[in-house]
Amino acid sequence: LIYLHVCLGTEGLYVPWLHGSCVVVVRAGMLTNRLARYRTTPRVYVGCMKSGPVLSQKGVKYHEPESWKFGDEGNKYFRHATGQIYAISRDLASYISINQ
Repeated sequence: LIYLHVCLGTEGLYVPWLHGSCVVVVRAGMLTNRLARYRTTPRVYVGCMKSGPVLSQKGVKYHEPESWKFGDEGNKYFRHATGQIYAISRDLASYISINQ
């Protein structure tokens, strides 16, 4: 909810947001160029995508307690969005705010 207020209260077309204790390196020029591609697209969400091994071993960071759902040991996650860093357009923030 705070994020929506920030998006709606800024001059920018997009507002990036960082989550958690992750260290994320953002190259401002590259981010600006990447977001420029979506200027003509309404209601944009841009986020980190990841895939990789399902961590079934207890005690390791990012242990997946329901790893059995992903099949045999050694299987990988499908490519999916994560929340370490993302940006949404002002149009999307407005849409979410109106339709919560």
